[in-house]
Amino acid sequence: GLAGRLQLGAGPAALHRLEGLQARWDRVLAEGEATLGAAAPLALDAALRLRPAPPVSPPAPEGSASAPTQAPADWSAQLTGHGPLARLQIHAELAARGQSLQADAEVEPVARQPLAHLQARLAGLDLAPLATGLPHTALTGQIDARLSADSPGRAASPLGLQVALDNQRPGRLDAGALPLRRIELEARGQLSSIDQGRIERLRLQLATAPPDARQAARRDTGQIDAEGHWALVGSGAARRLDLGLTARLTALQPAQLHQAA
Repeated sequence: GLAGRLQLGAGPAALHRLEGLQARWDRVLAEGEATLGAAAPLALDAALRLRPAPPVSPPAPEGSASAPTQAPADWSAQLTGHGPLARLQIHAELAARGQSLQADAEVEPVARQPLAHLQARLAGLDLAPLATGLPHTALTGQIDARLSADSPGRAASPLGLQVALDNQRPGRLDAGALPLRRIELEARGQLSSIDQGRIERLRLQLATAPPDARQAARRDTGQIDAEGHWALVGSGAARRLDLGLTARLTALQPAQLHQAA
C-alpha cells in the first residue's frame, strides 16, 4: 500500500510538501517526506527511511523450503536526495548486523542516461533479506561508475565502470545462494557517443563454498574471463543493452553450480 499527505503551495516562492509517506514493497517498509520548489530550478529535499516489513502470513517452520528469508531486526536504511530536480545528489546508507552499504549518486532524471555518477562501498552485504528472489551473499568491495561526461567541476573524461566485489558466502544457485567468489569488471565508454563502449575486463571467479581454513583450499568451481563491447540501442520502452563478448572458461564445473546442470 501507499499513503501520504500532499500539500501544493501557491506562488513562485512556495514549496510543495509530501508528508507522512508510508509504503510497502515486498519485504521493505518505507517512511519519508519531501519538499519541492514550485519554481525553477525545482529544488528537491527528500528523506526516506527503510526497515524490514513484518510477514503478511504466519512464517513456515525455519529451514523449510517455503520459509521466507526475513531481514534481521536491526536492519535499517536511509536515503536522502537534494538539489535541483534536473541534477539530484543521492546518498544511501544501510546497516544490519555487521553489514553495511554506503553509496553516493548523481541522478539526472530527464537525461538519456539518468544515472550520471555512482560510488558504492559494501561490507558483508546479504542481498536475500531485501527482496524476494535475491540470493544469499556476503558482498564486500566497491563500485565506481561515471556515466556522464559533463559532471560539474570535472574535466571531460572517458565514461567508465569499475566493480571489484568479493563474496564471502558463495553457494549453489538451487540452495538460494550465488556461486560467485569474486567479480572484477572494467568498462569504458566514449565521449563522442555515450551509448557504446568496451568491456576491457570481466572476471568471474566461481565457488560454491567458502575457503576451508583447515585445508587452506578455496573450493573454486571455475573461472570466466571475458572482454568485448556494449551498446545501448533503441529508444523509449524498447531501449536495450546489447553485449558482444569473447569469453574464456577455465576449469568450469557446471554440476557444482546447480543440481539441474
